[in-house]
Formats: sequence, C-alpha cells, structure tokens
Amino acid sequence: MYVIKNALRCIGRSKGRNILIGVIALVIAVSACIGLSIRQAAESAKEDALANLKITANISYDRSGAMNDMFSGGFNPNSGGFGGGSFDKDKFSEMMGNASSLTLEEYKHYATAKSVSGFYYTVTADFNGSEGFEPVSDSSSSSSSNSSSSSSESSNGRPSFNFGGMGNFMGNMSSGDFSVVGYSSYAAMTDFTNSVSYIIENGGKVFDDGTESYTCIITQELATYNSLSVGDKIVITNPIYENETYELEIVGIYASSNTNNFESSRFGLGQDPANKIYMSANALNLILASSEENNTKVTDDNGNIVDTLMEGTISATYAFADDEAYYAFESEVRVLGLDDSYTVSSSDLTEFENSLTPLKTLGKMAGWFLVVILIIGGIILVVLNIFNVRERKYEVGVLTAMGMKKWKVAMQFVCEILVVTMIAVVIGAAIGAVCSVPVTNALLEGQIESQNKQQTQIENNFGRPGDMGNFGGGFGGGFGGGMPSGMPSMPSGRPDMNSAPGNMFEGAANYITE
Repeated sequence: MYVIKNALRCIGRSKGRNILIGVIALVIAVSACIGLSIRQAAESAKEDALANLKITANISYDRSGAMNDMFSGGFNPNSGGFGGGSFDKDKFSEMMGNASSLTLEEYKHYATAKSVSGFYYTVTADFNGSEGFEPVSDSSSSSSSNSSSSSSESSNGRPSFNFGGMGNFMGNMSSGDFSVVGYSSYAAMTDFTNSVSYIIENGGKVFDDGTESYTCIITQELATYNSLSVGDKIVITNPIYENETYELEIVGIYASSNTNNFESSRFGLGQDPANKIYMSANALNLILASSEENNTKVTDDNGNIVDTLMEGTISATYAFADDEAYYAFESEVRVLGLDDSYTVSSSDLTEFENSLTPLKTLGKMAGWFLVVILIIGGIILVVLNIFNVRERKYEVGVLTAMGMKKWKVAMQFVCEILVVTMIAVVIGAAIGAVCSVPVTNALLEGQIESQNKQQTQIENNFGRPGDMGNFGGGFGGGFGGGMPSGMPSMPSGRPDMNSAPGNMFEGAANYITE
C-alpha cells in the first residue's frame, strides 16, 4: 500500500515530466484507436458487402491462354516476350479453327454443380426488318446488311464464326437491322430487375416467362419510329434469305436508359439499343431451330454460296449464394468435364474488389502508421523513463537504505507510469472513438479523390475527358462492360475488342465512401 501511495505522491511532484508522458501516451492511444478502427472498418465493410453481394459467373473461352500458342516457341517469362517473336500463321489458323463453343446443353450440364443456386441465359440473333418495319437510324448510320460481326458461341453448338485467315478474323456472320434477344427467364432480364429498363405507362406487359409463343417487346423509340402499338404484329426476316420470315406479336413497349447511348450503332443498326427486340428464349430457339430445318444454299451479293442458317449467340450466367460457392464452382465444373481452354470469371467480384480499393489502401496505410507511432512512442517513453530513473538515484538510494526491497522500488516506478498512461489511454480511446468515423471518412474521401484524379489523367491521356467511365477500377480490374448486349464477354482482365470505342471504358466502380 505504501508503494502505491508513494507513487501517487511522486506523480504530483513531477508534473511536467508526467504530463509529457501522458501526452505521448494520449497520442499513441488516439492513433491506435483510429488506426484499428480503419482496419476493422475495412474488414467489416468487406464482409458486409460480400454477404449482400449477388455473385454471378460466366464460362468463356480462354483466349488469353490460347494466344500464347500463336507464337512459335511459346511465351518466355525470362525475356518477357513470345519465343523468337515470329508469328506462326499456321498455328494461329489451326487454333482458331479448332475453337469450339459450348452448347446450351453443356451450359445446363454445368449448372448441375452443387455450388450453383441459379442459372439463366440469353440467346441473341440478328434479323432484318420487312416492308413497313424499319430500324431506327439517322443520316450517319449505314445499312447493317453489309456489316459483319463476330460471335463465339452458337445456340445449336456450331461455331458461328469463320477463322479461315487473318483477313477474316472477325468472322463472316451477317449482321441484321435488329438484334433479337431471347431471355430464358425473368431473372435473366437484368436490365428490368435493375430498373435500367421498364414497361412504359399503358405499354402492355412483358411476355410470359418461358413462353414459346412468338411474342415480343420493343423499345419506345422503335414503336414511335414505325407507328406501332401493343397488339400489332411485325415481320422479321433472315438477313441472308429474305424469303424466310417470322411474325411476332408486340405485347409490350419498354423504355431504357441504354437507348441514350447509340455509339454502338456504328457496328450496325442491330447493335443500336433502340433496335433491340426482346422475347422468350424458348420462342427464339424455336425460330433458330426452324431456320436450321429450312437451311439451304444461296448466292450472296458477292457471288459466294452460303448457308441460310441463322445462328444465335448464348450468354449463360450462373448465380451463387456466396463467394465460397463461387470459388468451389470452378473445381466442380472441371470434374463435370469443362475443358482447360475455358475459364470461369465473375464481373461481380471484380467490381466488388474495385469498390474496396480506396478502403483497402487506407487500411494498409493506417496499419503502417500505427506501427510507426507505436515504435516511436515506445522509444520515447523508454528514454524518458531511463532519464527519470537516473535523475532519482538519490531517492532510490534512500528507499533502499530504509529497507525497501529493489522489486518494490521498481514496482513504484511501474505504478507511476502505469497510472499516467492508463489515464491517457482512457482519454485517448474516448477521443479516438469519437473521431475515428469522421477522420476515417475524411481520409477515405482523400483516397477516392486520388483514385479519381488518376482516372481523370488516364482519360486525358486518351483525349476523352468524361467519356470513359472509371476504366474498370484500374488496370488490374480489366475493362468495364461496354460490349453490346448478348455478346459473349472477353475473359476478365483483358480488353474487349468488340466494344464500341465510346463504350470501351464503362463500368465505373461504386467505391465505399463511409
């Protein structure tokens, strides 16, 4: 008891030194509280966001891996280049010629994996209009009948491209005036579930889920352009063979914010969002099956003999309950027979990781800052206490001469600094608790501003300020989803060369700001 009382008296006698120790301990406590709060906030934000994240994934052909085989000698990691640097045309033609697409049955087969909680797909095919039904266009738009597009996946399992040579790299599949998209279910209509598209007032309704009837919904622009309304019927034709026609009934008219972006129309009228027609995938598959049955040979405008068979591109999506199910999916589909030439990727997780970039960076900085503060503060406290003991040698000598044991003398010094530091820690923790949220938000705002400045600089480098979105959250995140709807996406982390230049850098990350 004497030790504690004497320690409290000594604290009062050395106010200046103890105040200095208290201030140092206070700074350490506040810094530690804020630093740990930032790190905890980063982990909590990640866990909470991940728990509420709807994770989906796609299976696509691994073009990046296949590209390594295009060069003789393969990729050399030591030199950072490809073999001898020569382009192997024969290997390139053989590789592209052997590239195969997954059939709808294969997609459904992989959906049987235990980790999959939901599965849906879209089928996209190009059609021309008929007399009285024309695509929305302007004076700068050229006829899409002479344009061509590429596709990597066909609804009937046949490759819908021709890689006969370098000059025909983008394929020879004709593009029509309209892009008809078939949805397997309402879950596949993500534009409607995300409120990007909606049926206008008195505009009918969406076709029945999974119906096989030839019913469709069209854009408000397309309906106005052709003076159409709900209940009217339209006739679409095979772009290659005009005598092959199909009649669709309009059951709904929708509006979409996507129609404000018509940059992709430069690749054909069918790629203009205003010229997209939505219908059930079952009905569209029946049309494509009918086209396959009626397939014949015709001579095109260039004098070439071609098939009239129409083929659609499939975009299949797998949904998962959580990230663990997603990570288990790849190993499961390999067991189910998925070839190594295909890759599994999730744009949702990529976007999620991009949204955490400023917070994760701030968490790392807070961790290092905390370590530096603890080391420097600890050294200062040790030095102060060494000087404290040296200055009080006479007091130590008197206490030991009175018979006090050395460990009790040491305990007195410990009690002195413990009382001072505990008071400072309590006050510092209270201050840190109050300041941690606003300080963290302010620092996070600075990180986001820095990230946006970097993005702005990239946009300026391209001479397109304000036109390029967020650049996919950085080079590591890949390019954002600027590809026309229904087209198969490139593997994550690689640029989508089929995107319209104006859309190439869409997909801004929604950063966590608080």
